[in-house]
Amino acid sequence: MRNENGRGEKKFSWLNITAGIPFCRNQQYGGFIMKEHFLDRLYGEYQAYRASLLSCPNIEIFNRCYEIDAVVNFYEILMEKAGGMSDNELEALLQRKDLLMELYDLWLKRDDSAYSEMEMHIDSEIGKMTKDISER
Repeated sequence: MRNENGRGEKKFSWLNITAGIPFCRNQQYGGFIMKEHFLDRLYGEYQAYRASLLSCPNIEIFNRCYEIDAVVNFYEILMEKAGGMSDNELEALLQRKDLLMELYDLWLKRDDSAYSEMEMHIDSEIGKMTKDISER
């Protein structure tokens, strides 16, 4: 399509995703402009999460430290991985209503090796500390 200046005009249609967040499909070039939308949406979700935390009492923030650390890590990982994601992966993630908290909830259901690794580390260090004392 040409506008009054004779330049090509981009045609966009807006699609409504399950989460209620539209993304733009560029019909002229055929393909999705989802990476930028995903990054914007993820940033907005992260900022909303941070803002909700700042309204909490200090003790609640302290009690949610593990959650906060996990959500920050999920956010950073997704920001890094977004560049290499396919349009199908991005579209699937855009359909999630509260992606960061959903990932956190799923994370809590997994068997976590971090605790057992910490436990092995403590056992090893206790052994070394005990050995150091007995050698004196």
